[in-house]
Amino acid sequence: MAYWPITDVGPIGLEVGTLASSTPPVVTATAGAANVKGSWVQLEASTATAWSGFWILLPNTGAATTNTSTLMDIGFGAAASEVVQVSNYPIGYLASAVQSATSVSFHAVYVPLYVPSGVRIAARVQSAVASKNVLLRIIGQPYRGGLHGIQAAATATTYGSSTANSRAVTVTASASANTLGAWTELTASTTARTDSMLLAIQGNASTAISNSGVNIQVGVGGSGAEAMVAESWFSASTSEMIVPAPPLILTPATGLDIPSGSRLVARLASSVASQAFDVAAICFSY
Repeated sequence: MAYWPITDVGPIGLEVGTLASSTPPVVTATAGAANVKGSWVQLEASTATAWSGFWILLPNTGAATTNTSTLMDIGFGAAASEVVQVSNYPIGYLASAVQSATSVSFHAVYVPLYVPSGVRIAARVQSAVASKNVLLRIIGQPYRGGLHGIQAAATATTYGSSTANSRAVTVTASASANTLGAWTELTASTTARTDSMLLAIQGNASTAISNSGVNIQVGVGGSGAEAMVAESWFSASTSEMIVPAPPLILTPATGLDIPSGSRLVARLASSVASQAFDVAAICFSY
């Protein structure tokens, strides 16, 4: 997987921490058997104040010649009573600049979901790789009107992910390099209004990705009448890893005003003809 900024909120530095002494702490979420969700792990025991959203910090999840398709859930609530708030967010195939036994660099993904004071936050993962470990950190954004104008949302809905194989919808580039391919449907009908949106991509279960630059667009509308609402860029490598556009700070597209019942689609262009990736959309409603 990889995530990327559809809108840029400015230069917030990539976090690098020492695992033995990082604050907030690094936790490890472990998947179950292949494509089976693992146990919940605690990210935050109890929020001291209300949050307008939070940063999820993700390290390297990719591996050479390996299908690392992975989905993450974020839940609120007491242990053994967690309620999923963000479901099946693809996080596989992610590349990281630094990772060792004691130090790791993270990609920062901003989730614009309102969190009341006193809430426990937890995460769990599933993966095509049995018992896959994923390091996670969380940093809250205090409730002060949102991050750089990104308003706090009440709910999140994921379109395109599949728990059967820990993947998302296959979107294929044109047979001509650097040319947009056909629109591919993520959902025929959204179930809620969309005010902001995060996207996630993975390596289409590939174990032999080509070095490439990719432009992806997201649109809405009926077949033959699709209209683009957002776009961005990323790079893929032969190590089966995907890198989002700098500065590796991943924030949602805002001001979308997409009504419930809309058809949601995606398309992409690649410097390598006919290359395919998995795409999902996490849509937020105020």
